[in-house]
Amino acid sequence: MYHLGKVEAVYSPKDKNIVGEDNSTQALVEMWDSPKVIFRVADPIADKVKKDDFVLVDYTLRGAGQLAPRQIIVKILGRKLGTESWKSAQDWLEERKKKGAMQPPLAPGPMPQFERMTR
Repeated sequence: MYHLGKVEAVYSPKDKNIVGEDNSTQALVEMWDSPKVIFRVADPIADKVKKDDFVLVDYTLRGAGQLAPRQIIVKILGRKLGTESWKSAQDWLEERKKKGAMQPPLAPGPMPQFERMTR
């Protein structure tokens, strides 16, 4: 599974304002369905990704028995394809919201009080 996103910032080890323990590149990405997440950028495209690029994030599982997906940027889409894909995803999301198929997140609140269980 892959997830479409738009890059808001790139954190490169070549940036003089960044000091890191490795040479990996990360990017702050707004996903098509609203969350913002920082992902690692695959090494072969790390020098090519930039702000406002549309990207695909790999969410496939790492291997048998693994619960956590890879969560790494693996593709940079061309401007036209990225824009069309983004619009299509956003239109779909708006339609789902209008139909009431998307429930708003639960508001945080106090934890319910549980009575002590006895045997």
